[in-house]
Amino acid sequence: MTTERFILNGKYLVDPTRHVVKDLTQEEEVRLETRVMTLLCILAEHADQLVTREMLVKTIWNDYGGADEALTQSVSHLRKVLQDTSRTIIETIPKKGYVLHASVAAPANPSGSLPIPRRANQLNKSGLLYTLTIALVSGVACWFFFNRSTDRRLVSHSTAVPFWKVNQSVDETNLNTITTVAPDRTRYKLIVHGDSRPAFYINDRLLTPDEMEPHLNLIWQLAAVLQQRQKESADESN
Repeated sequence: MTTERFILNGKYLVDPTRHVVKDLTQEEEVRLETRVMTLLCILAEHADQLVTREMLVKTIWNDYGGADEALTQSVSHLRKVLQDTSRTIIETIPKKGYVLHASVAAPANPSGSLPIPRRANQLNKSGLLYTLTIALVSGVACWFFFNRSTDRRLVSHSTAVPFWKVNQSVDETNLNTITTVAPDRTRYKLIVHGDSRPAFYINDRLLTPDEMEPHLNLIWQLAAVLQQRQKESADESN
C-alpha cells in the first residue's frame, strides 16, 4: 500500500501516514481507521479497475472471521467520507468486488497541501485574492505570452491598445479554462486570461472576490492543472 499523499477528484487530500482524508474545499479532516485507510489506498492504486472482495479480505483482514462484513461496512464508511451518496465513486460489482471511479493525482507540492500564503489576521480578503492573482499570472499568463509556438519576437513597443479590446469577451479554450464536477454534482469553472483577475464560477454563476476566498484551495488545484496542460502544449510545439 502506498504511503504517499494523493488527491482524489481534485477535492480530497488523502494522507495514509496520518490516516486522514481532508476535504480541500471545506478545510475539514476525517480520520480513518487503519484498515479503512488501507482499503481506500488499494482502491486508489487500482482506480477504474475491479478489486475483488477476496483480494481485499485476504490483504487487509487476513481472512479472519467476520472480515466479509467488515469490508462491507468499511466501503459504506468510505462512501460517507467521499459524499458518494449515489455510489458512483465506489461502484459495487455484485458478488465480485469494487471499482473506484475517481481521478488520482499527486499533491501540487511536496508538503501535500496547496501553496496558499496564509498569515492569519495579517492579510485581508482582498490581499489573499491579490496574492492569488499574482501567482496565477506568474504561472499561467507567463506561459501564455512567452511559450507559444508562434513567432516570439516583440512586434511592437507601443503601450496602446484598441479600446474595443478592453472589454472583449474571453474565448474559453483548453489552455485558459478548466471545469470539474464534484461528487455532489456541483460544477466549478476557472478562467485565467492574461493579467486579469481569475474568474471562478460555481454552477455557472460568477463569484465575487469575497465569495472566492473559501474556494482558494480548489482554485489553486485547477490552476495547477491548467499549468500542466500549457506545459504539455509548449513541449509539443517545441
